Amino acid sequence: MKVYIAVLKVYSTIVFENKEFQPQFYDILMRVRRRIAKELLAFENNAREDLTDAVLKHVYQENHNHERKSRAVRVKLNESKILFIIPYNANEKLNEDTTRDTIFYRLSDMRSEIENEDTVACLRAISNWLGEKHKIEGYLQLFFTKLGKSKVIDSYYPNTDTEVYKLAEKDKSDIVVENLLFSQRSNFVPKPNMVVINEHWLKDRSNGPKSLLLSSAPRSLDSDWLIQYPLHKYAAEGDVGGLKALIATNEYSIMQYDSEGLLPIHYASCYGQMAAFSYLLNDCKCPPNVTTKNESTLLHYAASNGHSMIIELLLNHPEVDAYKMDKREKTALDLCSNSPLPTAQKCAELLRKAMKKPAPKIQINLTDGTFRMLPMTSGSNTTVEDLNKQMIRELNISEECGSLFTVWICSPSLQLQLKKDHKPIQHLNDWKRRIVSILTDSKPVNEEPQLWWRKDVVKSIEYERKTLEEHMDKTVTELIFSEAYYNYINSFYPCSEQDSVILGGLYLYLAKGPYESKASKQFFQNERNLQTLVPSINLVKKNVNWVARIQEQYKVYTKSMHGKDRSPIIVQMHFLTFCWNLIVYGSAFFTGFLNIRSSKFPVKVTIGVNDVGTHILQFQNKTLLHSFLYKDITWKHKKETPYIEITKKEKLSSPFTVLSKQAALIHHLMNKMSESK
Repeated sequence: MKVYIAVLKVYSTIVFENKEFQPQFYDILMRVRRRIAKELLAFENNAREDLTDAVLKHVYQENHNHERKSRAVRVKLNESKILFIIPYNANEKLNEDTTRDTIFYRLSDMRSEIENEDTVACLRAISNWLGEKHKIEGYLQLFFTKLGKSKVIDSYYPNTDTEVYKLAEKDKSDIVVENLLFSQRSNFVPKPNMVVINEHWLKDRSNGPKSLLLSSAPRSLDSDWLIQYPLHKYAAEGDVGGLKALIATNEYSIMQYDSEGLLPIHYASCYGQMAAFSYLLNDCKCPPNVTTKNESTLLHYAASNGHSMIIELLLNHPEVDAYKMDKREKTALDLCSNSPLPTAQKCAELLRKAMKKPAPKIQINLTDGTFRMLPMTSGSNTTVEDLNKQMIRELNISEECGSLFTVWICSPSLQLQLKKDHKPIQHLNDWKRRIVSILTDSKPVNEEPQLWWRKDVVKSIEYERKTLEEHMDKTVTELIFSEAYYNYINSFYPCSEQDSVILGGLYLYLAKGPYESKASKQFFQNERNLQTLVPSINLVKKNVNWVARIQEQYKVYTKSMHGKDRSPIIVQMHFLTFCWNLIVYGSAFFTGFLNIRSSKFPVKVTIGVNDVGTHILQFQNKTLLHSFLYKDITWKHKKETPYIEITKKEKLSSPFTVLSKQAALIHHLMNKMSESK
């Protein structure tokens, strides 16, 4: 029988994350005989010994340095020919010297260079095999992992069962890993000291132990990698002195990712280098929840490799998130809880204890002056959507009513509505450090962020009106009213004198009930009380007798409510009904600058964007300078510039140029709101 051998080398384990096979990321060991075309290693097998042993011996004899601990997977070609695929590992030190006639070539180049039909058939079989295995999550990563004190039982082909049994029976491993993908036809039951089943292939199997195979190191430390990433090397070796010396040069960063997509601290975590890990985490301030492309955290690496001291150190960090899930939706606890190994159980015990503690809570402010402390059920990975659902339950309101609101993050100079998949903790952490300086000219030290549950600006006024009228929910109406009143009294909703008289009378009725002459006079004796009824922009007008006009409106409204339902929700709805007619109502507000004729310098402005249009107010006194309806204008924003141009559709109209660090946000919201019309 002719036996062909393919020794494969992979460039990076990152390639295993892709379910599509890409031959350019694999090398294959080929034999070159002078000017004859390249060929696979091959030999005629006439011996009676175990075929897998014979293949490994042949590779060892061919290269003189091969460690006989590799897996050898059999791919049958036909009755007289068979192919074995062997993974290359840097620690196995295959001889690539051309004087020994063997060298690695790029797999993608071989199909066009090979003429031998048998070799072409083998290459086709190799490509098909790799294509199939890429679709099985975790298979190739395990296949290319060096074997330690374990053995993979491969029993796919019935005619080799005897040889597989013989191999397993003579194995003296501490752990036997049964590859269930290939054991569907086997009745053999191994008798090792311990069995660990790889869950990647645990499908349609209800019997047998179900413990998780712990992952090994993230990569083999080959020479090229050691030269290119010395900081990672020292972290893997636990050389704190080496780490300090390199970091002191300012030429290396602890946040540099290597070719595997890992930071130095990931290697310290994986290899259990406690001193190096502590130095990077505590002294160098490496973020404790930093993730890889697989979204695996430091806890994932420590748990999967049984390093309980690393886990204990991480769990004592105030910012660590034990609930974080990787790309496969596994927590660190999931990676070690089912393993029978004592080291894994110690890790699991620490993680269970930490996760049994009550989830930390976060304060969400409400517009009625109250707040709620909501548990962060997923730690720092808790999303806006998670908090919205909790708040709906907390307030005992319907989902439709709850859809009117969402989470905002606000500080004195900046207010941002967060998306459903945003993680508020990350925004709170980044607010002073990065976000404020990117979007404003304010000093970050003065911008203390808070989370608010406020009106979702994307919801139209019509949707708000319909929802409130259909449900007449006291809690929801109170929250919407409180936000409307705040924006009205702080001049964000510019309105006429008569508007202020009507709204002032309504608010006075809410505060004091039906009109009574004596109580009304006492109320207005304190001049400050008038500031709760009329916005400052209108109050400064000296020719208006606000007290007399509002008192008269107060009387009229009291008379109109005689014999009717006078509950607060009714009056609040009357207040909102009037506010819905104010052109700036429901806007999200931004800051910027605008050139105006009456000023030599750009004037600071507030920009309001709602479902009607875009409105520009003077920043200080909130005078309405311009109000642009979407149907009357065009607008444009060049990516990565702080400008947005608004042009009226009428002929010979010059564009209004608004300068703002928030231009991209304004442009995005204008597009979204105009599309909803």
